[in-house]
Amino acid sequence: MGIPPDRIVFSGVGKRENEIRAAVEAGIRSLNVESLEELDEIADVGRALERVVPVTIRLNPDIASGGHEYLSTGGAGSKFGLGRGEAAEAVRWAEAAGALSPVGISFHVGSQLLDTKPLLEAADRAAELWRQLAAAGIPLRDFDVGGGLGLAYNDGPEPDVGDYIARLGGLARGLEATLLLEPGRHLVGPVGTFVTRVVHVKQAGAKTIVVCDGGSNDLLRPALYGAEHPITVLADGERERATVDLAGPLCESGDFLALNRSVPLPRRGDLIAVELAGAYGRVMSSTYNARPLCAEVVVEQGSWRVSRERGTYDDLVRNEHT
Repeated sequence: MGIPPDRIVFSGVGKRENEIRAAVEAGIRSLNVESLEELDEIADVGRALERVVPVTIRLNPDIASGGHEYLSTGGAGSKFGLGRGEAAEAVRWAEAAGALSPVGISFHVGSQLLDTKPLLEAADRAAELWRQLAAAGIPLRDFDVGGGLGLAYNDGPEPDVGDYIARLGGLARGLEATLLLEPGRHLVGPVGTFVTRVVHVKQAGAKTIVVCDGGSNDLLRPALYGAEHPITVLADGERERATVDLAGPLCESGDFLALNRSVPLPRRGDLIAVELAGAYGRVMSSTYNARPLCAEVVVEQGSWRVSRERGTYDDLVRNEHT
């Protein structure tokens, strides 16, 4: 991708030893540490490679937030990060370890946040820890506020990005810190659209079911998080509107793209565009239920190209041995 290592941070609660080693060997900016045990493991890798490893300690700010309970990562009982006391201990331990160099504080409280208040509250708590460590003579460099900015999938209010950036920037300047920010979903989500074709339209009691050839194995968010992506029926001419369920082809009642959605009534063969799918479409897709992966197409500067080929049935059994 051409991204220099000093612009890469490595987060994750379950980093394997080989992954830690690869990150250290690549010389990335820092590893975001989630536990004291992990800190010890990173130190072992540093000693084995005779490197001083830059680490950022992930603070769990005890702020539960997120558009869905599965997207909430900042609560005290979650698997992410360290409480304030443990985080301070981790920084001091890293400072004395020899093979480690503590370079910052990081946090992340959840995803799909349309109100920036929890993010800013968490930033204030992280800044308090930063000042405590600075007063103890431990200088830090990176103030990593993670991501979490959401998208208004249902035409609701968008987060106030300008105010968010201004306040974080002011906080970082006051700490004399380098601000690290990860607004991935907010930037990438709008540029992706999942397109599926209608296979059948059927009545099920009082419901109209539109069965599509793409489902939750291609776009998991509606089934997993209850996400309501904008839906466009790509059809010519006027259509009567109807309230429908857009179902997928999988053998699961939970396989759907939208429920109780008012749209121009689809017909067999129509294309359906599920919008704002750029952040978690292909990256969360799977071959579940023996469904080959869909193709990925990039449209740019008036032309298009296939960036990932469509999966095949041969792909599903390629690595199997009898």
